[in-house]
Amino acid sequence: MALRVRVISQQLCPQPAASKSLEEIVSAALEDAGKYTADMDELKAGGKMPGSTYYDFMQATNHLLLVTAKRDLVPLLHASEQEGGLALTKVLPGPWDEARTISEKAGLLQAVQKAFAEGSNVQQIAAWQQKFGKRGLSSNLAVPQVVNRGSGSQIVTRVDTRVIVADPDDAARLSRIHVQKDGQFEAALMSSVISTTDNTEWRAQRKHLTEAFLPLSSLAQIMPVSFARAASCAEKLMSAATGGTPVDMSDFLLHEAQAQLQLALLGLPEDLMNSVNAEMRSAFHGNPGSNKKNALADAMSKIIASFENQKQDLTLPSSGCPVKGPLSKVLRTAELPPASFYGNLLLILFAGHDTTGHTMTWLLFELARNPLIQSSVQAEVDDFFRGLDGRDPNYQDLSRLPLLDRCITETLRLWPAVANGTFRRLQFADTVKGADGREVHLPKGTLVNIVNWSRHRNPEIWGQDANDFNPYRNFEASEVAHVGCPMAAVNPQSPRFSPFAHSPRSCLGRNFAQMEMRVIMLNLLRSFSFSLAPPYDVLYSSKISTTDLSTFHGVNRFTMGPLDLERQGFNIGPFNHVALTGHPCFLAAMGKHPDFYTILEISKDASVEEIRKAYLRAALRWHPDKNPEEKDFAETMFKRVAQAYKAADSTRIHEVLSDDLLRSRYNTSGEGGLGHDWWPDDPEASRDMAYQFFIHRVPGKSLIEGFSEAKLREIFPHLFGHGRVMNNTRTHQRSPL
Repeated sequence: MALRVRVISQQLCPQPAASKSLEEIVSAALEDAGKYTADMDELKAGGKMPGSTYYDFMQATNHLLLVTAKRDLVPLLHASEQEGGLALTKVLPGPWDEARTISEKAGLLQAVQKAFAEGSNVQQIAAWQQKFGKRGLSSNLAVPQVVNRGSGSQIVTRVDTRVIVADPDDAARLSRIHVQKDGQFEAALMSSVISTTDNTEWRAQRKHLTEAFLPLSSLAQIMPVSFARAASCAEKLMSAATGGTPVDMSDFLLHEAQAQLQLALLGLPEDLMNSVNAEMRSAFHGNPGSNKKNALADAMSKIIASFENQKQDLTLPSSGCPVKGPLSKVLRTAELPPASFYGNLLLILFAGHDTTGHTMTWLLFELARNPLIQSSVQAEVDDFFRGLDGRDPNYQDLSRLPLLDRCITETLRLWPAVANGTFRRLQFADTVKGADGREVHLPKGTLVNIVNWSRHRNPEIWGQDANDFNPYRNFEASEVAHVGCPMAAVNPQSPRFSPFAHSPRSCLGRNFAQMEMRVIMLNLLRSFSFSLAPPYDVLYSSKISTTDLSTFHGVNRFTMGPLDLERQGFNIGPFNHVALTGHPCFLAAMGKHPDFYTILEISKDASVEEIRKAYLRAALRWHPDKNPEEKDFAETMFKRVAQAYKAADSTRIHEVLSDDLLRSRYNTSGEGGLGHDWWPDDPEASRDMAYQFFIHRVPGKSLIEGFSEAKLREIFPHLFGHGRVMNNTRTHQRSPL
C-alpha cells in the first residue's frame, strides 16, 4: 500500500515584521508605492519594463495600503454625496441603510475594503443579500465603495456606489450588452485584454490573441506537450508518496498549472520554468517575506528574454507548420503598446494558472468528501485508458469523459475560481430588479459587479442541495463544458451559471484550462485516490455554507482558493487580517486502492456491527433496482461497496472489515497485508463475483443470502414494515438511503 507523504511547499510562511513604529512602516510602504507609480509611468511613456509588479508591490508593503484611514475617507464621502454618487443607495437595498453617521459610513467603506483584502468579500455580499434584500441570494444590492480607476500617477480615487447584480436574468443581460470594464484592474494589469476600458482596444486584442486558444487548430497540436507534463507530474507524485505524510495538493496543482502554462502554451524551456515557478506563485499568493523582493518582475524579464531567444521557433496555426508556444507567438506579433504587452503577460502568468490550479484542488477536495463519486470517476478514467490500447490520448479523445465533464462543471458552480464574477460600467442607462422585483433605473456609467458566488449557490435556482457537490444534478445543456468535440469552443453559460463570464467578454483562456484540467486529472486519478488529511478530515461530512465564515470556506484573493486552517494574522491598515500561510496539507494522495472505510463511510474505530449496518445501508442505496434511471452508475457503486465489505476469490467469499484478523492486517498494511490469495489476479472478475453474490433475483432476497432476515429486520425495521421480507405481495415504502 502506498504511504502518505508531504510534498514540501515552496510557499513559505510570512516572516514576522521587524520591530518598527507604525509611522516607519507606513513611510516605507508609501515610498514603495511611489516607486511603483513611477515605474508604471515610465512603462506607458517610454516602454521601459518596470522593476516591480503590482503583486511585488503588495507583497513588499504587507498589503498595508489596502484599507483607507477614516480621516481620508470623510472628504471622499462628502464629494460623492455632492456629485450624486450615492443616489442609488436610496432605490436599492444594501448595508448603507444602517450607516447613519459619517463615522459609520466611513466604517462601512473600510469593512468593504477589509473583506476584499481578506478574501471574504463574496461571503460579505451574500450575508448582506440575506439581511437587506427581500429576494434572498437573487437580491441586487447597492454598496458604496472606494473605487480606484486608471494606472500610474493617473489613478483617480473616489467613493462611488457599485450595484451588486445577482438576479440571473439581470446578470446575463448586463454581461452580454455592457462589455466595458470599470477600470479597477488598470492599476495592476494596465491596458490588458481583461482590464482595458476601451472597447475598441479590447476587441482588437481579443481578435489577435484568440488564435492561440483555438481548440482544434492550436490546442490539439500542443496537447502532446500538455499530456507529457501531466504524466510526469503523476510520476513526481508517485515518487513523493513514499514518506508517510499528507501531500499538499493545492501547492502541487498550482505548480503544475503554472508548468502547463509555461511549457505548453508559452513554449518556454523547462529549466526556465523550474527556476521561476515557485517565486512567481509566491508573489501572486502575496505573503510578505516569502521570497526576494520584486521576484515576479525579475521572472517576467527572464520570460521576455526567452521570447526573443526563441522567436524563430515560436509558431501559430497560421504559420503553416507544427504549433509551438502559440501564446508567446501572438504576444510577440500583436504589435501591442508596451503597457498592453506587459499587462497581458502579467495577466497570463497569474490568471493562466491560479484559476485552473484552484479548480483542480476544489475538484479533488469534493471527490475526497464524496468517495463513491471518486470511485466512479476512477472507473471512467480506467475505461478511458483501456480504450486507447496503449497509445497516448489525442485532443478528440477527451470527449469520452462525460462524468469528469460533469464533475468539473459542478466544481466550477460550487467553487467558482472567479467568485467575484465581472466588474462592468454601464455604457447606457439600463434597469435591474429592485427589492420588490420591480425595475429600478440605473444611469449610464453605473458600476456593476455581476457576482458569481451568490448565483452559483442560490437554492431558489439550483434547489435545496445548492451547497452540495452533486455532478448528477439537472444541468442545462449549455452549462456542461465539453472538450475534444465541435462544442469545445462554446462558452459554458446560462443566466444562473457563468464561471468564465458570459460571452462576448468571457475568459479567453478557458479552452486551454478545460483541456489542461482533464489531462492532469486523467493521470492523477488513474494512479491515486484522494482523501482529506488532518485537520481537514473533519470536513468529510460537514455542510459548507454560502455565507458563514465561521466554517470552512474559500479565500477569494482575486481567485478563490482553499482556507488554510493553520492561519496567521498580519496587519492591513488599522485591522488585524488573516493571511494564508501557504497552502496547507490539504489532501492526502495514496496509491489507487479503494479505502474500504471511506467507501462504506465509516470511521476506522467502528464496531463490527456498525460496519455491517454501514454496508447494508450502502448496498441498499446503490442496488441497481433502486436506481433504474442511473443503473450503470449504480452497478459500479454496488460492486465497490461489496468489494469493501467482502472480497471474492475463485472459491469463496472472504470477510475483511467484518473479520478481526483480516481487519487488523488491513489496518496495518492495507491490501498487501491480506495475503496473496485474498484477491484474484483479475480485479474486474472478482468484483463481478462479489456483485453476483448480492445481485437481485427476487425482491428483497439478494441481501438475505448474505444476511439473515432477522438481521435485516433489526437494522432496517422502517424499510420492510411489519410483514415478512419475502412477501412479494405486500406493498411498503422504501426510504431512500
